[in-house]
Amino acid sequence: MIFPHPSWVEQLPSSFEKHRLQLEAYNKIPMKPTYRTDWNQSNLAGLEDLAGDSTVVGVERAEEVRAWIGALSAEFAQGVSFDTPFLCVVGRKPF
Repeated sequence: MIFPHPSWVEQLPSSFEKHRLQLEAYNKIPMKPTYRTDWNQSNLAGLEDLAGDSTVVGVERAEEVRAWIGALSAEFAQGVSFDTPFLCVVGRKPF
């Protein structure tokens, strides 16, 4: 895997409990189909920016990331898209 998996985000409620924060809200908001193309392009732009910064991916991995971006772009052209639910997690420190 090139970038770390963001699964930690879904673990926030248990992390809150572990650190004695009260979970006030946890909402999972699905991706609307009308936003998929824009979301795909936004992700590609972000990945291209990361690939251009050798301090993030390293010089030796930059070409690997660029190849991955090209393959991903080809998949998008075939109708594949990211299915990214958005999470809103709110916690607070008890009084």
